[in-house]
Amino acid sequence: MFNGLARIDDFKAYSQQLKNAMLLYDSFIRHLKSIQRINPADPDLSVNPLASYIKILGNADCYGDVYEVLYSLDSEGPLPPNQLVYTSIFHVLASRPTVDTPTFRRADTRTLWAQVVKTSKKNPNFVIDTPLATAAIFALARGQTVDHDIGFQIARDFFGLGAQSVGSPLVLSSQALSAVLRLCNASSNFDLCISFFTEVKRRPPKIGGVDIVDRLHVEEVLRAHQALNVATSGYQSLQILEWVLRQGSESSKEKINLQTSTFHLVLKTCWYSADWSAAIRTFDLMTGYHSHDFMDGAVKEQPRLDRCRRGRTPTAETMSSLVRTAYATRNYANIRQCLRMVDYLDLDTLLSQAPGNLENPAAVKNQQFYAVKLAQGLVEMIEYVLAGKKSQKFPADSERWKTLFERAKTELRLSREAALVPTLQRNMPPFLVNNRENQTGGMDTNPLT
Repeated sequence: MFNGLARIDDFKAYSQQLKNAMLLYDSFIRHLKSIQRINPADPDLSVNPLASYIKILGNADCYGDVYEVLYSLDSEGPLPPNQLVYTSIFHVLASRPTVDTPTFRRADTRTLWAQVVKTSKKNPNFVIDTPLATAAIFALARGQTVDHDIGFQIARDFFGLGAQSVGSPLVLSSQALSAVLRLCNASSNFDLCISFFTEVKRRPPKIGGVDIVDRLHVEEVLRAHQALNVATSGYQSLQILEWVLRQGSESSKEKINLQTSTFHLVLKTCWYSADWSAAIRTFDLMTGYHSHDFMDGAVKEQPRLDRCRRGRTPTAETMSSLVRTAYATRNYANIRQCLRMVDYLDLDTLLSQAPGNLENPAAVKNQQFYAVKLAQGLVEMIEYVLAGKKSQKFPADSERWKTLFERAKTELRLSREAALVPTLQRNMPPFLVNNRENQTGGMDTNPLT
């Protein structure tokens, strides 16, 4: 029954179910005490159901009650808190509010871990396992430097991660690796995140090696490269991407299913490091296009498209990063190549494409945001390239780029207008706004003409 109620993520609309859970807890405690009076050695004496009840309290933001449950248990005897109970509390601490409250402080996490270590030393039957250590690291990642240090100590002592590791008493699980990488990024130890990921790829499978790596791990490491933002960050991110794709081509290894978000992380990093070569290689891997077919002297009317490779459709977010990367290089050849790509993919389509889920406000807002970013990037880049002397050598291209400039300026004007209209219309997806503009026939004047 506790397991069923624990499936409710938010109890605001289920206040009666929360009352039922609390009544069930009171009945369960009376049941345990009744058994204990009759037979203290009864095998039915177990606190395991309390792990789910603690999850219920966490979902209901009843943090004070979590500690009441913990401190109501025996410090010794048949009913002390066990690994499941501690793991559940750490999970609650990992999802706690960012602001400390009188009943819920940052120091609680390290105090609880100290209690776990003390119990494991006193009780030979209490063994710290992988789920418990993992939950503790997740919770410690939410804390301050002193909490982070304890988290790294757990990663070293219990999972054998790090140059000064003392062995690996526990098998590193996929969840545990997620916790460690998140801890690295939360503590701004981005180099350590990359180092741990590289170490795991070389570890034997029996203690948790390359076989446990999944997309979330890859994206966490890509965020570390992005945060470091050094000259080689784009190239190194591309190397990780290519490594993942090679993993899927080897029959002996399970494929890591990447999402569009993974490629966008790499593209954004390429923008930060102004790495055009890595950006177009990422674009090719993501979409199946051959970006070489858009270069000066190699332009094809119908660029090649390998749908069997990736086949993900470029979006406003994709091309926004690509445009900003090309502009960041201040290389006219790169900019011309990028503009041909935008022109071929059709700017109208990129700006007005509907998000994957129209009913998701976040998806609609995301499309609106990147449509504006793409338009801004194009205006800046086209102004720059048309001011260059070499643009005269590409008259046909220049005329198309002026058309792109007009469309981008129109998009920016529409976005400014949308910010001034009532909320209902302001939240209209850009593809609906564009349809309205097409119907009225309004266009911005191109100052470059």
